Amino acid sequence: MKKPRFSRSTAAFAALLLLPLSLAVAPAAETPTVAASACSITRESYDKLAPDLVRQVQDALAYFKLYANRIDNIFGIDTRAGLATYCRQRGLRLDTDTSRQALLDELLRDSAVDRVYHDWRGILASEDFAPWAAGQADSKDIGSQTKSGTPAQIIDIIDRYLKRRQLPAKPGIASWADNQANSYRLAAADLETLGARRSVLDKLVKMKGAGFQDKTDFFA
Repeated sequence: MKKPRFSRSTAAFAALLLLPLSLAVAPAAETPTVAASACSITRESYDKLAPDLVRQVQDALAYFKLYANRIDNIFGIDTRAGLATYCRQRGLRLDTDTSRQALLDELLRDSAVDRVYHDWRGILASEDFAPWAAGQADSKDIGSQTKSGTPAQIIDIIDRYLKRRQLPAKPGIASWADNQANSYRLAAADLETLGARRSVLDKLVKMKGAGFQDKTDFFA
């Protein structure tokens, strides 16, 4: 009886079927945005980091799913690998002490803001964010703070942007722009309008958390 003959392609296909599923359907490797050498991180790159700072870096990397080991405050191979991956994803280059520090600053800032506003970079890049920012009295500060500000500053800016009111202005009445620089100070005449102390307190309670488009709404 003759043995069946298999072509090379048939044999190769059979061998593929015998592979573990994880190997047979392994996803393509991530294509880095910059050369791997530009984000090379050795043990000496951050040899003077305090243990507490290493812990913060590991926690931030773990948040972005770039570090799966335990938080041990040790700048080991897994921490270096995760930091290098984040560096490539952000398109950064590590060639000076300043750039290495900037990488840590950006990682810690990104994770802090992202925990409050996921995809916050997308919010800042949205179509109507720039026109809104340009109309604010502190537009110059907004520009610099969204690029290199603290997490608190960036979160505050996004808060203001997302809570902006776009109410139609009433005919014949100048509307108040949604701007942190605008406010209304109560004068003696205002207190007379509000009435007695009990009336003032009642009206202030109703105003809690409310926004007002013009003075008429304020005294409604």
